[in-house]
Amino acid sequence: SIFNSSNQMKILSSKLKRVMKRMVWIIINHIKSGEFEVEGTEVGFGKDRQFSAIEIELSDGNKLMLTGVIDRIDIAKTEEGKYIRIIDYKSYNKDLKLSDIYYGLQLQLLVYLDATIDNKKDENAITEEQILPGGMLYLKLDDPMIKTKKEIDVEAIESEIAKKLRMKGVILSDARLLKAMDSNMVSESSVLDLSIKKDGTYTSKVPSASKEQFNDLIKHMKSILKKMGN
Repeated sequence: SIFNSSNQMKILSSKLKRVMKRMVWIIINHIKSGEFEVEGTEVGFGKDRQFSAIEIELSDGNKLMLTGVIDRIDIAKTEEGKYIRIIDYKSYNKDLKLSDIYYGLQLQLLVYLDATIDNKKDENAITEEQILPGGMLYLKLDDPMIKTKKEIDVEAIESEIAKKLRMKGVILSDARLLKAMDSNMVSESSVLDLSIKKDGTYTSKVPSASKEQFNDLIKHMKSILKKMGN
C-alpha cells in the first residue's frame, strides 16, 4: 500500500494508527463518563439529508440555503429534557469564544446546532420544545506525549493524556448539564475543563451561555448570514 512505500510514509502510518486508537479510547471514555449517547455521525443537513437546510430570506426575496455535514451529534435524555451537544473533530487546538461567535468569526458550530434544533423535514426529528442546547465542542484528534519530572504509573499517565484531550467550546450554563457531561467526576473532569468542590458546586473554565443567550446568538448568527447572503 501507499503507507509502505517509504520510511516517511511508514512513520505517518504508525502515527495515524496511534491517533486512531487513542481517539477511539477517548471517545469511549467520554461516553462512559456521562449520560450522553451518540445520536449520529456525519449527519447532513440540506436537500435529501437528515435535517433541513437552514433557510435565510434575503432582501431581494431570494433565499440562502445553507447546507453542511456535522461530525457528531450526542444526546442526553434527562428529566429536564434532551440536551444536545455538537462535536466537531479538529487536527489542531481550537477554542470557541462567545466574542468570536458574536462578531461572526466562528459560526460553524452554532450553524450546526441550529440545523439540528430548527428542522422541518422529519416529523420525528428533534424539536425546540424537546431539546436544550447542551454545547458546541471541539475535540482534537491527537495522541499527546506527557512530560513529567518524576516516574509515574500508567494510570496516572492515562489520566494526564485524557486531560490534554478534553473537549473545548461553549456549553449551557446548567448544573444538570454538567452532571450529564461527566457523571463520574469526583474532583476534576476528563471530558471538559471542569472541577467540583467539596460542597458539590462546579467550577468551570469553559465558556457558558444560558438557553436565552443561545437563542439570541442563533438570531444574531442568522442576521450575519443574511448580510453575507445579500
